[in-house]
Amino acid sequence: MQGGYHASQLAADVREVTDAFADMNIVPVADRRPQLLTENFFERVETGTATAFAIRLVATIYALEQGAKEELPEFESALKQKPKEWGLYANRLAPRSARCAELEHWYEALRLLVVSWEVAEDAATEFLRMNGVEAIGSAAWPPSALAAKAAFWAGCAGAHVRFDNLLEVLRCKLDAETDEQPFRCDVTPNRS
Repeated sequence: MQGGYHASQLAADVREVTDAFADMNIVPVADRRPQLLTENFFERVETGTATAFAIRLVATIYALEQGAKEELPEFESALKQKPKEWGLYANRLAPRSARCAELEHWYEALRLLVVSWEVAEDAATEFLRMNGVEAIGSAAWPPSALAAKAAFWAGCAGAHVRFDNLLEVLRCKLDAETDEQPFRCDVTPNRS
């Protein structure tokens, strides 16, 4: 084809992945109120109606916060602040506390989960792994925090629903590729 790739000449094959989340207990799209995002999230965690991943992540953060308080007595839970402040608060304390330095990553993973309406379990997990907090013994945590971390990681999936669904669709399309119908793909997030 002269002049490069012309996507407008191809029919789009849009795939919805909402069925993949049916068993995750996420907030239905119709019930989402952005102004109440954080409040609703913690209410769901407290009542046990949040996703299992969200409940485990929050429980782990609560245990880590207790450990941070032991190391730095003036430490207070950042979860009383707005989500964008959680990691920043821990970052400000990080020069004086190795535990706060690690806790910053846990706060940011939680923020990823909260702002995604509990859908970005995969992103939160991979974010934590990328920042090296999967190691159970990091930052000299007390036994209760180490136990919480171990329980969190024991419940984490090795694979993720969204990634698995995307790979399945891409493999099918790639298998159907021919010289006349080459396979090209653009993956964009659903902004609805």
